[in-house]
Amino acid sequence: PVSDAIGRKPVIMVADTLFALGSVTMALAETIPFLYVGRILVGMAVGAASMVTPVYLSEVSPIQRRGAVVACFVVAVTLGQLLSSGVALACGRNWRLMLGCAAVPALVQLVLMFFLPESQRWLAK
Repeated sequence: PVSDAIGRKPVIMVADTLFALGSVTMALAETIPFLYVGRILVGMAVGAASMVTPVYLSEVSPIQRRGAVVACFVVAVTLGQLLSSGVALACGRNWRLMLGCAAVPALVQLVLMFFLPESQRWLAK
């Protein structure tokens, strides 16, 4: 409903912002409740992004390539999980660095989203 009201692109950008804020919050957490706050922010971001991103991709993709584009999204998510496991291993016992590193791809995507168009289907509605 939110992406229908304000658009796919803004929801993805808000999710990126929440993801970055949650990651930094967890990295700077001094108490368990503070860590929970960061985790809740990241959870909300993951939930929003996992719902809206495939919709956005399918709406901006040509009909002939729509399935392949969304399938590439699923593969990218899986590869991202593998990569994040490698980053966690490389960080060793530095859990703050591990949690803070998650802000980097969110911020990169946030910046790059400024250069992408809004979904044509949403604009037509």
